[in-house]
Amino acid sequence: FMEGDDALYHLDAIRAETERYYVVLAQKGEESFDSVHPNILRAELHADESTLRTKAGEELALDVTLRNTGDSTWLAKSNRRGGSVELGAHLYDLKRGLLEEGWWKWPLASDVEPGLECCFTVRAVAPGTPGRYLMQLDLLNVGRYWFAEMGSRPAEIELEVS
Repeated sequence: FMEGDDALYHLDAIRAETERYYVVLAQKGEESFDSVHPNILRAELHADESTLRTKAGEELALDVTLRNTGDSTWLAKSNRRGGSVELGAHLYDLKRGLLEEGWWKWPLASDVEPGLECCFTVRAVAPGTPGRYLMQLDLLNVGRYWFAEMGSRPAEIELEVS
């Protein structure tokens, strides 16, 4: 345990606590994973539109469906170490030059278990400069990583801003 494998839990935190406290409680049970203690975090993201047309600085709305294709529950609320899941958008130019990472973020309304999906409307303000942009939607394990870094495929929407 003291030299242990951190694959299932943040054992560094437990090891640090054993420096001060001498009681450790462990419970047997079926193994389960969540976004704080994940195994596989993956998603399918679908947007109802592939192109949005709007005016500079105006609000845009987009219906998005997220499906949990991993084996770990996405938690809507985080603890002090992070681990909640949010939908986020990155903004690119059409040559895929990153203009703003985490351009917009939206929290999940509730936890999403493996195999389930959630649908909601995201609202954001369009860029203030007219032009053509690419908005990439991805999920974020808050304080840790974007799902695309772990193999999920983001959804892409072209923005035409006049």
